Amino acid sequence: MKKQDIFRILMMIIAVYHVSLGLVALFLPAELQTEVFRLAFGAGPEMSPDVLLAARFTSSYVIAFGLLAGLTGLKPDALSSVVPLITGLFGLRMVNRLFVFGTLSEQYGVSTARNVTGVLLLLILCASTWLTRPRKEG
Repeated sequence: MKKQDIFRILMMIIAVYHVSLGLVALFLPAELQTEVFRLAFGAGPEMSPDVLLAARFTSSYVIAFGLLAGLTGLKPDALSSVVPLITGLFGLRMVNRLFVFGTLSEQYGVSTARNVTGVLLLLILCASTWLTRPRKEG
């Protein structure tokens, strides 16, 4: 399999995940959102009206990121300039996950193994996206 094929597959996986998660936050009732977030992250806050509103507002950014990743997967050469933004966001999310590691464990009961898995997954996505990115010839 070529590097560009791997890159396209990665972008599509990232796109489907983020658009799906954004749609969950935008449209599903609070109880279902909590369950989906527990599956995805190993923890889900109780959806008070404030948390639900924040999730709904944030969902547009998650959907937009998913759409950007999907478009980048469809036209990797034309959109190669956004790859540093995508990998940068994964890097920031990895650092963020490290900062909230203790909170996730103490307040939500997320195991160390689940936290480490989350950090490693972000590292793998960041590195594999960067290593398979389209490059200009010459």
